[in-house]
Amino acid sequence: MEIAMPLARKAATPANKATAPAKKAAAPPKKTPSTKSARQATFTMKQIAAELAESHDLPKKQAEAVLSDLVTLTTRHLKNGDKIRLTGLGILQVRARPARMGRNPATGEAIKIKASKKIAFRPAKEIKNPRSKLRGIGGRKEADQKNAASCGEYVPKEIEGNRVG
Repeated sequence: MEIAMPLARKAATPANKATAPAKKAAAPPKKTPSTKSARQATFTMKQIAAELAESHDLPKKQAEAVLSDLVTLTTRHLKNGDKIRLTGLGILQVRARPARMGRNPATGEAIKIKASKKIAFRPAKEIKNPRSKLRGIGGRKEADQKNAASCGEYVPKEIEGNRVG
């Protein structure tokens, strides 16, 4: 039994063109991801559990169970409207979003967007500014101001005269 295959269609070429231009040999190689985007990889719960298990001499299953319970408790308390403070990390809380008017981008028609709730995260000072813990300890603030002066930033007169370098 023979299967009839449809004939391939040839592209219509104008009669006045003698030859078609040659195709490019190969596409240029894709750019490699920059180091900034390479550092922003997603860190999963399993990876966190594996690191915790390794650093605390726990079985991986137990570390995964602890993290799973943490997520369950966090979810339950957020549903109850509680704030969750994770010291050194930040605060999680539920915020109410009021109803508002919006626009359908395709038609431009005004639409009503209903009220909703969202989870908000407010990072701790240590995450916002990693140097914040160092300020005020052992004259660190003055050292930061001297560094700012060497970078061309504004510095008060009493520190400006004591520039290093």
